[in-house]
Amino acid sequence: MIDTIDSAGIDTVSDEKGQFSAVISRKGAFLLEVLAGDSLGIVDSLTVDPAYDDIVNMGTLELAPTGMVRGNIKNSGGEADTVYIRGLDRNAAIASDGRFTFANLAPASYALHITTAVAPVDIPAVKVVPKKTTIINDIDLSAHTFDCIVPETFRSDSFILAAFLDSQGIALSAFDSVIDTSQGRIRRLTISARGLSALHPSIGACDFLFTLIVSNNALTTIPAEIEGAWRLSTIDAQNNQITAIPPEVAYLQHLLFLKFNGNNIRSIPDSIYLLSKLRKLGIGANPLDSLPSLIGNLSTLEYLDIFSCGLNSIPATIGNLSSLVGLYAASNSIQTLPASITALTSLEFLQLEKNHLISLPRDIGELRNLLMLTLNDNRLTNLPVSISELNNLQTFHINANQICSVSDTTLVQWLNTHAGADWKSSQRGCP
Repeated sequence: MIDTIDSAGIDTVSDEKGQFSAVISRKGAFLLEVLAGDSLGIVDSLTVDPAYDDIVNMGTLELAPTGMVRGNIKNSGGEADTVYIRGLDRNAAIASDGRFTFANLAPASYALHITTAVAPVDIPAVKVVPKKTTIINDIDLSAHTFDCIVPETFRSDSFILAAFLDSQGIALSAFDSVIDTSQGRIRRLTISARGLSALHPSIGACDFLFTLIVSNNALTTIPAEIEGAWRLSTIDAQNNQITAIPPEVAYLQHLLFLKFNGNNIRSIPDSIYLLSKLRKLGIGANPLDSLPSLIGNLSTLEYLDIFSCGLNSIPATIGNLSSLVGLYAASNSIQTLPASITALTSLEFLQLEKNHLISLPRDIGELRNLLMLTLNDNRLTNLPVSISELNNLQTFHINANQICSVSDTTLVQWLNTHAGADWKSSQRGCP
């Protein structure tokens, strides 16, 4: 493009050899701008005088990589019109969601001007760096505030993630639908239910992600390279065909939520128990051999899913999980609970239905914060009297057991209140 400040510009296209020409009908100093893919060449103060009818030969132009500016206006509905770069004949329309983009910008510092229905908004000193994207996030037209994230502070998330999606066979047209951003960085990637059979190792280059959701695919493994995505706080890989959790997960020391429910995992690697910040471990609906005693090392754990795992027992070290709020252990083959479970005084949800329980710990009444206790479909023949101390229960299921008689009057009254006056009729094998 050949342009002056007061002209509309002249566009021309080069041939297959890279040669181009343009006819300029008036004298002046012009700006020559050449775009080729993501590269740009600029010649300033190109002097032309048609009176001499000369041909100006530019020779060979060296093109340099360009940068990009992306922005998002928080309250653009009806207020914003366009954004333009002061001093350049470049403007960008603002989409309905408030987003705008300037591509192919020469490395420099620019001033952006946003037209609004009320008053103009200027954003000075927007720095553009080659091969990277400058993000101007959360532009507030009312307060005249914005958050400008210059490229030097981060690698270009979008380029890295686009390369990963391409390697994964996911069309780049889906880019905006699979990501969520925060303060100008891509923080969440959701590629669920896409029939994926493998996760490409380049996921390890996405070290800007906080959340990775790959549930409901056909994955059989998680690559060891996952350790490179060290900022991850959540991995949701539920309902796949994964046979093992990679030990490299232990390097993800920011992990809070690890969800592998509904896979083909037979054992939990010892490295998992090094995750010092883990708050939820979802390993339910897997054919586990056992629940290791090292589970007690997860002192920050608040929720543990071990339902439908074929477990025969729960280790005594479960009592070390002082922060545990929810223990979901339904549909196993557990016969007894360790006495140490009564030390879980923060526990609010305890699901034990559809097991083989024949008794409960004598001091189960110590779990005074319990809101839910499900014991239906077990083999209980009696209940400890201390259970009547669980007065905060909002949900209590005891049907389909073998409790045919209760002699303690306090316990009878408690059962009538929390399980219903007809609780006895729901028992099995009673006369």
